[in-house]
Amino acid sequence: MRHKRLFLNTISGFTDQFVVLICTFILPRQILLYYGSEVNGLVSSITQFLGFFAFMEIGVGAVVKSALYKPLVYNDMEQVGKIIKSAQSFFNKLAFGLSLYVLLLIIFYPLLTHNSFSYLYIIFLIIPLSINAFAQYYFALTKQLVLIADQRAYCDLFLHSVAMILNTVVGVILIRFHASIQVVQFAMALILLIKPLGIYLLVKKYYAIPSNIVLTEEPLKQKWNGLAQHISSFVLGHTDVVLLTLFATLSEVSIYSVYYMVVAGIRKIISTAMTGVYSWFGHLYASDDPSLHKNFIYYEWLMHTVVTSIFTIAGLLIVPFVLIYTSGIHDANYQQPLFAILLLLAYAMYSIRLPYQTMILAAGHYKQTQNISFTEAGLNVFISLIGVQVWGLCGVALGTLVAMTYCNFAIGRYLEKDILHHPFKHMLKHYIIDILSSICIIVGTSWLKYSVSSYMEWVCMATKITLLAILIVIVINSIFYRKELQSVFIKLYGMGKKLVKGKC
Repeated sequence: MRHKRLFLNTISGFTDQFVVLICTFILPRQILLYYGSEVNGLVSSITQFLGFFAFMEIGVGAVVKSALYKPLVYNDMEQVGKIIKSAQSFFNKLAFGLSLYVLLLIIFYPLLTHNSFSYLYIIFLIIPLSINAFAQYYFALTKQLVLIADQRAYCDLFLHSVAMILNTVVGVILIRFHASIQVVQFAMALILLIKPLGIYLLVKKYYAIPSNIVLTEEPLKQKWNGLAQHISSFVLGHTDVVLLTLFATLSEVSIYSVYYMVVAGIRKIISTAMTGVYSWFGHLYASDDPSLHKNFIYYEWLMHTVVTSIFTIAGLLIVPFVLIYTSGIHDANYQQPLFAILLLLAYAMYSIRLPYQTMILAAGHYKQTQNISFTEAGLNVFISLIGVQVWGLCGVALGTLVAMTYCNFAIGRYLEKDILHHPFKHMLKHYIIDILSSICIIVGTSWLKYSVSSYMEWVCMATKITLLAILIVIVINSIFYRKELQSVFIKLYGMGKKLVKGKC
């Protein structure tokens, strides 16, 4: 059953992120064409400021999932109910404070931006975007966490895909009919309510969670440590756009948002595809499964191999894609190769850390690793604050890269000492092979033509580069990781046979 749900979650993750990727590319392009770079930059900037709504989850979401693994494994619905009640009580207390934050944003944000938009124009853009953020991070969040912890993330992903498709269709139609950006955002915010409503109904129907629970003790003892880590994560994820808003122009925010859209799309495809893996490892850890360490070794190798390949290919393709995507838009310079490489390197480091982060979350070691998170956030703010004033876009990307690199090595050392006792030298070997693989892909594809003028030409070039990269990566891994490569092929073949026969 675990493997079947892992398969369903993985397929759903890829499907959802394919939908998100397509929708994410369509809407900003329409906004750029019909409203211009400044409006696109304004929307991106407000969205980043409203990322504070992620505090609805406030890091407790990860703590809740870690706490839910064991009672779900043993079908202890009373303990599940206690965890959910404690989490919901925490979220409810935050709701009022977060509403005040939006009010403060409405009052002060228009004073921070350097643009020609009126006060009311900005206010009526903040309101629908805040509804959107609120819908994503608060409604039915506790129910969503139950589904994910129980390896049923595919339900959540399906609802998200449906909402995104409807959201994009309605948005494009309204834009093409020359509706104001405020009307477009209001309509899309209402459509996104489909997901939380669906999750609420699913959990209510299929889980017998007691509603009359009385808490005699706190079941989420590390929620404040989860809060600490989430604060640092929030700072890390929102520093760049906030600093660009304060010290640069909205056109530069727009440039950042277009490149980040591509990079975030890649990152989300990888992380969402791993959604099922998070809960799978959580179940293995909670049940003291002896196969945990062996499975982690393959997971670590697979992530390094996949992330290195995808992000190296992206490094060769991102600038040509952005130039095609922004063709006909001349109010900003979207040709930024150095910035693109720095941003890709930063989020490649973020994606590579997922195996190590997965084990820390599965073990519930929030308090023990919170100093690493604080240091990462501090490095990012300090370097980016200096960098944005000297190098602009490249400065904020450099700050993110340095911070994420530090965190990767710090959590690798922690995993070696305190959780799996996984040798740190294995991690170092992976990074050396990652660098070698990237160099070989770049050199091995250097003879191809990189100058393209249409999506079709870009797709043809991308196909050639990807096929060559796959061949190069297989050759390198057959030399350095032959055992892992053979094992994965055998496992995939065996899993495929079982799924076809309906025995998995």
